[in-house]
Amino acid sequence: PILPLDLFDNRLIATSLLVAFLVGTAMFGAIAFVPLFVQAVMGGSATEAGTTLTPLFLGWVISSIAGARLSVRTGYRRVTTAGIALIVVGFMMLVVMDIDAGRPMLLASALVLGSGMGLSMLALLLAIQHGVERARLGLATSLNQFSRSIGAAVGVAIMGALLARSMAGMDLPGGAHGFAAGSLRLEGQARVQLAGALQQVFGLGAGMTVLALIAC
Repeated sequence: PILPLDLFDNRLIATSLLVAFLVGTAMFGAIAFVPLFVQAVMGGSATEAGTTLTPLFLGWVISSIAGARLSVRTGYRRVTTAGIALIVVGFMMLVVMDIDAGRPMLLASALVLGSGMGLSMLALLLAIQHGVERARLGLATSLNQFSRSIGAAVGVAIMGALLARSMAGMDLPGGAHGFAAGSLRLEGQARVQLAGALQQVFGLGAGMTVLALIAC
């Protein structure tokens, strides 16, 4: 199969795919690095790290249901803009978190993020599907998913590189600033350094979603 490039001549399709790319970056960035924050900075277990993402997915499901109804009444543009605005707010909440952050704040930010993703992703899908003729409906739908997946791969790689650069020179686990006994939480300067590095990653995610908001 060959992708017909004339699809990108349609401004609606091109913009929607760009936004889907950036939202995919934000989504998988949160899924990849929020559990790391819970375990290494807050000292939570793997189970606690996993359950931290529960509000994200619950908010996603609920907002997707609401977004479908709102898209019919108000149009996909307003729903997409509202969803991306919620993603920005969620990332801003993550950026201000430090090593003493509490779980309620983290759970609230995950809920806001999930709600924004549910609204924006469904609205983007509907926009793309309504922007092509029926014969290309399947192509447009798969292209939306492909853009999101590519955004996830590229975005997480960039965020991981930023995190690795920020952590350069950190003491290895087992040293004076390594892992605490019986816990996955880092201690000493290593804990502070990882929290600061993750703040940069979350800030990058917020920047990506701001670009998506501008593109809308």
